[in-house]
Amino acid sequence: MKNITSGFKVKLKLKSADWVDFDTLRIFINTPKTAVKSGEVKTNLPEPFFVSEITPYISEKNIGGISFKWREFSIDLPITPPADDFWVVVMVSCEKKCEPNPMFPVVTDKNVKPILITNPIYIDQNGDGKFTPPKPTYADSGIVRRAPDFKTKEDMKKLDKKKLKELFIKALETLHIH
Repeated sequence: MKNITSGFKVKLKLKSADWVDFDTLRIFINTPKTAVKSGEVKTNLPEPFFVSEITPYISEKNIGGISFKWREFSIDLPITPPADDFWVVVMVSCEKKCEPNPMFPVVTDKNVKPILITNPIYIDQNGDGKFTPPKPTYADSGIVRRAPDFKTKEDMKKLDKKKLKELFIKALETLHIH
């Protein structure tokens, strides 16, 4: 793919169990606004490229006299892509119309809200056959080294488990998961 300037669409089809409700769609594309400084802890989401309230519909299929239902939502969103290689991440959540409990009767705790986050989809905009993020990759370009690459059990044993646990707890707190 090389230099998409028009006709680019994010085609999205969401499905969930009929007891999982969602109402908000966010699409993120890498930009300086989505970057964080090396070592910085993010306490809120970056500014999305696109955000919208959505209303899923109920689909149903009858198989052998048993009815199966699910929620569904589809969108083809035309976007003007950045000039450089970029990634796209989609997040769907339940924020506004999901009261009193968006996952009842399966999850009875009304404080538990559904969230879906895709892995990044990498777009080779410049057509060189690889993903090359635009500079700076991070807001301050201050990254000195990458995270270690673990390939063997011996590599995993070298991990500082206490530090790893602290980072994991900090990540959960950042995501407001307690």
